[in-house]
This record gives sequence, C-alpha cells and structure tokens, in this order.
Amino acid sequence: MHIQAPGPFVGRTHPDRVRASAGGPRAPTWRGSPPRSPAAPTRLSAARQRSAPNSQRMCDTVSRCTVVERDMPRRIHLEPHLTADELQGRYRRAGEAVERSHWHFLWLLASGMTATAVAAVTGYSAYWIGRIARRYNAEGPDGMRDRRHAMRAGRPDLPASHLAELGTALAGPHPEGDRWCGRTVAAWLAERFGRRVGRQLGWSYLRRLGARWLKPRPRHVQADPQAQAEFKAHLRPLLRHVATAFPQASVELWAVDEHRIGLKPILKRVWTLPGQRPIAPVEHRYDWRYLVGFVHPASGRTVWHLATTVNIELFSVELEAFAHEVGASPTKQLVLVLDGAGWHASPQVRVPEHVHLLFLPPHSPELQPAEHLWPLTNTVLVNRHFASIEALEDAQAERCVALRARPDLIRSTTLFHWWPRRIHSRHVTGRGRVPAQRPAVPGHAPD
Repeated sequence: MHIQAPGPFVGRTHPDRVRASAGGPRAPTWRGSPPRSPAAPTRLSAARQRSAPNSQRMCDTVSRCTVVERDMPRRIHLEPHLTADELQGRYRRAGEAVERSHWHFLWLLASGMTATAVAAVTGYSAYWIGRIARRYNAEGPDGMRDRRHAMRAGRPDLPASHLAELGTALAGPHPEGDRWCGRTVAAWLAERFGRRVGRQLGWSYLRRLGARWLKPRPRHVQADPQAQAEFKAHLRPLLRHVATAFPQASVELWAVDEHRIGLKPILKRVWTLPGQRPIAPVEHRYDWRYLVGFVHPASGRTVWHLATTVNIELFSVELEAFAHEVGASPTKQLVLVLDGAGWHASPQVRVPEHVHLLFLPPHSPELQPAEHLWPLTNTVLVNRHFASIEALEDAQAERCVALRARPDLIRSTTLFHWWPRRIHSRHVTGRGRVPAQRPAVPGHAPD
C-alpha cells in the first residue's frame, strides 16, 4: 500500500508516498523539522483535499490513509448511428455554424479523444460536449440541428390558421377598445395557447405579418375621397390644357398656404444624454402672426410673406407681390393650388394677370404640398421663449431665408409622387399635336 506523508522527504520513492514493507512502514528521512507524533494526527486542509485527484482516497490522519492509483480518463461512448468517416463528412459539409460544431465534437469523440481533449481543441466545455453526445445517442443525427430558435421558452409557434386569424383581427379595431400593440397581441396569443406570453413575442408576430408603427393621417369627416382622387387624376390634363391655351409660354405649378405662429410655446421631444432633463422656458401669451408660404415643389423654390392677419385685401396684395417676384408674364403662366378659405375663394380677390387659381377639394389639406413646409419653419420656434412678437418675427424670417437656400430640402418634403414635375405645352402642327420642348427640372425625369 501507499501511505500519505505529511511533508517532503528524501528517498528513491515518489516524493508524496512511502512504500510499505511487510514488516511495517519504512521511516522516511525528513528535511527540516521532524514530523508530529502519531498522537497528534495531521489533518489535511480543505483546499488540499479539493485539489487532490478524484481517484485518490484522502484521509484525516497520516496513520490511516490508503491511496489508489489514478484511473485513466474515460471516453464517451457513442451509439453506432454513423461511422467516424461519416461523422467527418457531416462535419465538412455542414453549412450552419452551430450544427457544424456538433458534428465536430462527435467526429473527434469517435476518433478516440476524450471529452477533455475535445474541449481543449474546440474551446467548448467538456460538460456541453457530453450533452451533445448524449443527445446524439438518444436522437441520432436529427438531434444535431441548432435548437436555439425552436426551443425558446414561452415562444410557441403560431399555427397558420391562428396566424391568419390574428391578421384578420389586426385589420379591425381591438375588441376591448384598446389599441393593437405588442402587449395586446401577446394577450391575444396567451388566450389561444392557454399560457403566459411575453409582449416581445406579440411584437414579433406583428413584424411577421408586415405591420408597421405609423401615426394615422388625419382626415376630415366631411372629406370626399372620390373628389380627392379625381383632383389628382385631372390635375395633369388641366395643366396641359393651360399649356395648350398659351403655346408660347411656360407653365409652372405652385401651391400656397398660411400658417399661424405666435408666442404660445411649441414643445417637441429632443434627444438628451443620460442624466439630463430638457427644460423649455414657457410663458403662455396669445399674440399671433401669419406665415404665408408659396412653394414650387418640382424645383424647391419658395416665396415667403409675414402678415399680421388674413383677409381678402391682404391676400390680393400677397398675390400681386408673388406674381411680381416669380416673374408672371405672357411667357410664364402660373397655376396656383390653394384651399377654399373665404379670403381665397372670394370674388373680391384681385387675381394678377397670368396667374390661375386651382382650388383643392373641400377638407383636403393632405393634398396641399405647402402644408409640409411648417415642420421645417417651426424648428426655430420649438422649445424657445421669445420676449416679444417682433423677436419671433426676426427668428422666423431668418429661418425662411435659410430655407430659400435649401431647395433640395423643400423638394424632398413637398414633391408628392403624383405631383407633375414637368408640364408639356402642345400646339397643333399639321395633322397632330406635337409637344413643345421645355427646360427639364434638375434631378427629375420627364413625365
């Protein structure tokens, strides 16, 4: 037998062991201080016991300790579903990274390597390699697929019939008056599956159905969708009619609208860094101005006016100033799209020569390109406090001047997909009508 020694010794035997003879143990030759007497047994520390090999039998005293020789590492047994060469082929042909790692484990184990050696080669733990081997023994080659997405707890796979039912439900209002979101879809799924479902899964099924998080477009209850569709469909023929009536003139399509601004604060969300809380100074006062914006969506050109009010007389003056600045003449006809406000549609409005007014259908602000100017002009007004209305006017005027130098930005927000980019004038020559050549708008293809 082997006896555990309490300290280092000199001899031909193993430095940690003394071989016993038939007559009793041979006294070792000690270095340093002599060992304790048998009456005071030496106890091994907990750390030493933990560091000792599992195959050794640790003891409390020196006088009673039997050490067993360390066993060789055990190899994991694999069921003969596939041969080592077939496992190697599966490893070489695997296209998915996780499944390829599984076949790599099995091939190395089938080649005679232990789990510890395979772990050293692959970088995975011996415990995980053992689990993959047990799965292979129980399920065969089909068990080597990646199960991370198929075995996520609380994420059931929705049958096709339920998925179609969910799509039908999402097309209408929520049955309880709530709004559809990840939370309510998760509750709908939990009701079908009879178990709790996280809201993240509800969001995932919304995305799977192609749903998008959009703000509803406002539409007046008295708006006529048919009239709006007819306006868009007839806009181009009307412009060609104007171009035909003035064959020697170019035709430009503009839009105009008014926007009220004032000392009442405009608050908007802003990006902030962690630990900061945005503060906006406010003082509610009700002093107003009106920003009048003329826009040519096809090119991004703009004309701005600031007014103290809106009325027929003032609108007539603004039309005259607009026609003069843009250059309305016998060789340039202007078609101006506007809504049917009272100071627009009144017969008392003085419309300049070579300017043609084209009114939108009632309650149709979504067809007005000039409505998209106001988010751009409001940027200097949001979250700010102005001491006087004159200070607000100065800030707004500076912003309008800056926007006139950004026609690309204006065009990107006001040029609708159905808005004409070029207008062809046609004149009759011989048997048919031939379109006259007009200068192209930069960045846009002809109609």
